[in-house]
Amino acid sequence: MIWSVKGRRAPFRVRNDSHRRHVRLDRLEALESRQLLTTTSYTFVAPDLSTLEHQANPTAAMFNRLVGSLQAQIALGPLNDLKAIGGATTQKINGDQYVAAVANMVQGFEAAATQQEPSNQKLDNLVQLQGVALDAQTVALNAKRNDGLESDTPSPGTTSAFYNDNLTTVEHLTLSRPLWPYGTPILDYINRTELFQTDLATAVSSIPKLGIAAAANLAQIEAASFTADINLSTPQRPGLNTFMNQQVGTLLTQINAAVQSGPSGAAAFAAAVNSFKEATYDSTTGAGFLGPQGAYGRYFVQPTIADQVPKTTMPLSYSVGNTFALGRYKAKQLHTTAIYHRNFGDASNEYGKYVTTALFPNSAVAIRKSALDQTFQPPNSAFYVEDVKVPTGHYVFAGRVGPIYQGVLTPRNTLYPGLGSQVVIDNSRAPDIVFENQRTTGT
Repeated sequence: MIWSVKGRRAPFRVRNDSHRRHVRLDRLEALESRQLLTTTSYTFVAPDLSTLEHQANPTAAMFNRLVGSLQAQIALGPLNDLKAIGGATTQKINGDQYVAAVANMVQGFEAAATQQEPSNQKLDNLVQLQGVALDAQTVALNAKRNDGLESDTPSPGTTSAFYNDNLTTVEHLTLSRPLWPYGTPILDYINRTELFQTDLATAVSSIPKLGIAAAANLAQIEAASFTADINLSTPQRPGLNTFMNQQVGTLLTQINAAVQSGPSGAAAFAAAVNSFKEATYDSTTGAGFLGPQGAYGRYFVQPTIADQVPKTTMPLSYSVGNTFALGRYKAKQLHTTAIYHRNFGDASNEYGKYVTTALFPNSAVAIRKSALDQTFQPPNSAFYVEDVKVPTGHYVFAGRVGPIYQGVLTPRNTLYPGLGSQVVIDNSRAPDIVFENQRTTGT
């Protein structure tokens, strides 16, 4: 995740306005059908942008202010009303109402840029792309909830998975963003593509439960979210944007054709998903456009793929493997007992597969070197450290921690620089692995 594309930027290109508004109308028509008019009370109050006109980069400053304001207002408004703690509090609005409320606030967010800076097409384009991406992600999470694939029922004393995922989505507007309009590293494109592939696999596996038509609808909603994220993060990479949009179009055409066959089209549905994977990125072989042999990926340092891991063990999932710097790690089987260390904040994150060879002087250094994202729920404060004894025979995967970038318009390596030692244990719950000698970090 430390690769930077500075110096490889193409000229900025403003998107076709008629296409952008077509996306907006489609979304609003879907929302209006839900008849959730009570959410009109959630409106976006635009911040003053005039004070930023003389900044060195006024467009960046205005985009940052608008996005930060949108994040705060959603968090204090509809997201707060969506929150429920099991056994203690209840929701004030449901998932459908939350989607409509966010859409209403996004409309105000988009209008603010147009009204205050009517001649700044670059700002308008960025704001529109951000609005579509946030809307699409919110709709996708709610679709999973409606299909029973995302729980909206909190356990006692906790919040639900549905709320937590929406919280993360809103936090990621300014904190630990997964994608940026400018400078997104290739590993983050790979991450987003693999996440979409996982969502597609979920749609395929849900065909027996939901039926092929409903599964196809879920795939289309996830595709809209993926496409919106790609559009947001590629305004200066027209080649990548065009290829990904073409592949999504082909995928949906093939899925729609499979649906016409009824239940017997499940195999064709799965084949369409696999074809998309082979064309974009295959984490086993590295094949595809983003891979080491791909037209785009061959120019960059690539993450470790399954074929580079010993055949006697399973490779790491993309979500784990890509926490390493550049997504690269080495796998080995232990021939002697090894002692590692794990930093944690409380009982909820005391045990886990992420350990290190380093002993940090205090929790602040542990958080930075280990890139312990504090937006993660529950956050790991690294207040404590304990030794982890891993005996002979276990496989470990070692490398350097990947930085977690901050920044709104472009990635900045600030809060979580990472690059400390990171080791992933094959099975941290194995009975022969011992967590011991708990103490305060730095002692």
